[in-house]
Amino acid sequence: MKRTVLIALKIAWVIACVVVLVVTLAKFDGKPTSDIGDFEAWTMLVLSFPAEWLVVALFVGVAAVAEHSFRTVIPTSYGYLSILWLLWFIVGYLQWLVSLSWVIRWVKQRRSSNVPKTSSRPV
Repeated sequence: MKRTVLIALKIAWVIACVVVLVVTLAKFDGKPTSDIGDFEAWTMLVLSFPAEWLVVALFVGVAAVAEHSFRTVIPTSYGYLSILWLLWFIVGYLQWLVSLSWVIRWVKQRRSSNVPKTSSRPV
């Protein structure tokens, strides 16, 4: 029963992420100043919290280097939105569906192998 709930949660998380991508790409108006990136950012931040801060730090760093070194600003585009989504998806997937599953299995193993030991010292 618990396993099916976990599988259902995993599927729901993946579907939610894909819906974010589909809505983002469908609503993108092609303008470099489009606000749909805010929708993508906030929803993926929620779905991938707290590990999404790695992606945020990466993109802030890349944007800062591009602006200061090459005097260019990264415009919002289909490619930009897709790459950003993919990075958030990968980080969230590794966090929620791989690492969390591993931690749950590890805790269960520790609990099942944690048999109370009797002292063998003479009293």
